[in-house]
Amino acid sequence: MAHGIPISELVEVLAVTGPEKIPLVQNGVTSSVSPSTLASFIGGNAGSVTNFTTNQTLTVNQTLGIFTNSGAAGTVVLTLPSPITTGLQYTFVVAATQPLQIDVDGSDVIAIGELTSSAGGFISSDSPYSVVTLKALSSALWVAIFMLGSWTPT
Repeated sequence: MAHGIPISELVEVLAVTGPEKIPLVQNGVTSSVSPSTLASFIGGNAGSVTNFTTNQTLTVNQTLGIFTNSGAAGTVVLTLPSPITTGLQYTFVVAATQPLQIDVDGSDVIAIGELTSSAGGFISSDSPYSVVTLKALSSALWVAIFMLGSWTPT
């Protein structure tokens, strides 16, 4: 039987351990990583909710976060990170009766089922409580792995 501490406690410990490097061994190769990088990798932002009322570009460190337009008086445009790192994941919730637009850069596309945005396009919704979770599956493709409500690719 394996023993240890819950991931949430590990994330808290790693966040306060300082700038030291943590040794990691994978396939017999030892490397090191900062505590903040490891915490982010294992979900340091998992489930955190951030409300945006202005346009923002998301970062790699915000992966696994939940983002809303709560309190917005107009359209909020959130831009996904570029270049894409495979495995990144972001969840978006329309919390205001204003459009929430999710943009991508360059030749990146967003796929929602059989529908895709144009290269460098976006998806949007202004339907309250619509939710979409996007996951980076390749260097140019974001895929909706969960969707509730109405989202339109453009």
